[in-house]
Parts: sequence; structure tokens; C-alpha cells
Amino acid sequence: MARTPADRGTGRRLPRRVCSAVVLVDPAEALLHRLVPVAGRDVLTLLGALPGTGVRYTPREVGPRHWSVFAEQSGLWHPRIHGGESVMAGQVLGELTDVFGDHLHTFVAPADALATYVCTSPAVDVDNTPHGNNWHQHLVQLVEDPHGPRRGP
Repeated sequence: MARTPADRGTGRRLPRRVCSAVVLVDPAEALLHRLVPVAGRDVLTLLGALPGTGVRYTPREVGPRHWSVFAEQSGLWHPRIHGGESVMAGQVLGELTDVFGDHLHTFVAPADALATYVCTSPAVDVDNTPHGNNWHQHLVQLVEDPHGPRRGP
């Protein structure tokens, strides 16, 4: 009930006319919107599982950069660094030779980084990809060192 200026002080209330619209909502859809966060709905919409158009966000760089060094041909891997060692851009990480010792490729660091993984197995077989994985080609994993390259002891 709302009061009009003429009713002030009389204590009477007049009925207020309210226009209401009835909106029918699918209960399953309402539950989905309550339970699935916005980003999840965007993913499901982009995959076609939900109707409508989702929003595609550009990823932001979080944390340090990483580099993976892979062999593109089979041979014997001779690492020149160890795991946990800091390397500078252009530093030789190791080389790949054939079974007779002939040089095939020299791998160098793409940036100043910390070697978090160095393959210690000399055999590199690019044709052996169990379940589609290139484990036998992965030679070195580097991560950007937040403290910069460590030179000297």
C-alpha cells in the first residue's frame, strides 16, 4: 500500500498497482546458471554443449616462461649441462651425434634460464612415440630464472 499526499497524516493506505511479468525459466537451466561459474559456462558454450555464444578470453602470462628442447632426428645425445644449472642465452646445451660419432646437431639455450630437466639417456629415437607422446625426443626443459643467470660459484 502506498500513501498519497492527500492521505498523509490520516494513517490510511491506498493499494499500489503493480505490474508484474511472469517469466518462465527452465529449472535445469536456472540450476546450471547457479552451479556452473561464468567461465565454465563460456567453455561449455564454446564447445557447443550449451546454447548461445561464449566469450573467448586471451590468456595472460603468469609466472616464468618455459622452454622445451626436442630432438628432430634420432641419434645419441651428449649433454653439456646438468639439471639445476643456470645457462645463458646461446650457451651449448648438448649435441646429437649418429652412432659413428658424426655431428648431427648442436642445441643452444634460447634465453638465460635454469635447466630443470636434462635427459641423461643417450639414445634418442624420434620414431618411438608411445601413445603419441614424444618422450624419447625431449632433451632439456628450461625455466626462466627469476634471479637471473648465476655466474661463478
